[in-house]
Amino acid sequence: AAELASSAAPDDLDRLIVLMQSDERAIRYWGATGLLILGEHGAPARDALEAATRDASPSVQVVVSEALYRLGEKDAARRGWIDVIGSGSEIARALALNAIESVGEDSEAVQEAVIGMAREAGTLTRQHYDHRSARLLFEMWDLDIQTQGVAVEW
Repeated sequence: AAELASSAAPDDLDRLIVLMQSDERAIRYWGATGLLILGEHGAPARDALEAATRDASPSVQVVVSEALYRLGEKDAARRGWIDVIGSGSEIARALALNAIESVGEDSEAVQEAVIGMAREAGTLTRQHYDHRSARLLFEMWDLDIQTQGVAVEW
């Protein structure tokens, strides 16, 4: 699955969609990654991608959301990322925040989710990957972290 995804070509579209239907989350992740790599050529998989924004695996949700965002389905992508930002997984949150930074997303809804995550943490520290990623987003958005009610110990 990883080999197919990392060298995906438009002719692989149907095979990538099948990978996204696997019972194994790692296989679904690679199917979504292949569709992300295909870019606009992955557009026929839009319905499969939108369904996967509710995947049980946050890692799949993050990749699916980025693929959708790049296909112009920004609302669906934002919902997927916001769901992951609210999850209990530090690594999944960091992945979502990194994808948000990668595409330059700056909507109010996403900013509110990141601010909420940071407030829940109370203090952002460099020991947490998601805190580092959140700090980068605050800088990208030109938001002062402390005026958002979040302490920073760097």
